[in-house]
Amino acid sequence: MIVSGVICLVVGIVIMVFGIMHTTGNISTLHSYHRNNIREEDKKPFGKRVGAGTIIMGASCVALGLGMLLSAILSMPILVTVGSVTMTAGFIVGIIITLWAIKKYNKTIF
Repeated sequence: MIVSGVICLVVGIVIMVFGIMHTTGNISTLHSYHRNNIREEDKKPFGKRVGAGTIIMGASCVALGLGMLLSAILSMPILVTVGSVTMTAGFIVGIIITLWAIKKYNKTIF
C-alpha cells in the first residue's frame, strides 16, 4: 500500500506540473491538433482552462496517494475509500473542464 501511495503522489505531482505549465499558456504538451487549431490570442485562456482541469486531476491523484499512505500508517482503511472517491470526482470534474475548454476554443472535441 505504501508503494502504491508513493506512486500516486508522484504521478499526481507530475500531472499538476503539466497543469501549471498549461496555465501559463504553454500548451506544447497537448496533442498537435489542439495546438494547431487554437488562434494565437486564445492560447493563454485555453491553456488556463485546460491547466485548471489538469491541476484538479493531479490534485485528486495526490489525495488518493495521501489517503493510501495515511491508511497504511494509521491503519484506517476508510482513508483509501475517501481518497478513491476524491480521485474519481476530481477526474470527472477535471475531464469536464478540459473537454469544455477544447470544445470552446477548437469548436469540436475531435
